[in-house]
Amino acid sequence: MDSGFEPAKEKKSIRETYNAKRLFEDDTNLISSRAYNLIIGLTIAAGFAINFVMAYFFTKQILSIPLVAVIIAYFIMSLGGMFVVHKSTSAFVSGVGFVVMAVGMGLILTFIFNAYELSSVYMAFGITATVAIVMTVLATFFEQFFLSLGRGLFIGLIAAIVLELLCSFIFPGALELIDYGVILLFAGFIGFDWARAQQFPKTANNAIDAAADLYIDIVNVLIRVLEIIGAAKD
Repeated sequence: MDSGFEPAKEKKSIRETYNAKRLFEDDTNLISSRAYNLIIGLTIAAGFAINFVMAYFFTKQILSIPLVAVIIAYFIMSLGGMFVVHKSTSAFVSGVGFVVMAVGMGLILTFIFNAYELSSVYMAFGITATVAIVMTVLATFFEQFFLSLGRGLFIGLIAAIVLELLCSFIFPGALELIDYGVILLFAGFIGFDWARAQQFPKTANNAIDAAADLYIDIVNVLIRVLEIIGAAKD
């Protein structure tokens, strides 16, 4: 089932705008690598916890909102939140931006999750978590290789967007193949963003920035996995 939503593909351009800021950030509040990576993991977990609470406890309220209003709110909150995350040099402000982004994402994810059986959603989460862990481990051991993939991944993202638009109108039957390609693409982005995160100064603010990038990558993998394996509700 094609959800029709593509969370945050456009955020890739926002994250690139602030790479220089993160790399040369004048922040003396350095932390250990262990603490830095722990903040990344906990921030990502917090984002999905927000999504779970919204989708599980506030389903009726969210589904009662007109879809057009939800889409508008999603774009404003996700883009605005991502902008704040990458623009701010304060960990607290970046954290607030991340929460706003996750809430905006949760609005869309609630609509998507509601279209599938709960067992399919859980299975998709399990598969996605496995992909994320595997790619993170690989990127840890083969850091330079994944760092070299940046330009190719960006070109692949543009190609995937163009192909999906064409197939939607001309070859709708090919959309499932594109789903597999997008999963591989964003799996690559997970490895790339993890490897790149290790290049920045180890600060709490940079950890939240990195978590926002990885969260978006993981959400895109989750949605595509769910579209492939998910059993739609009757």
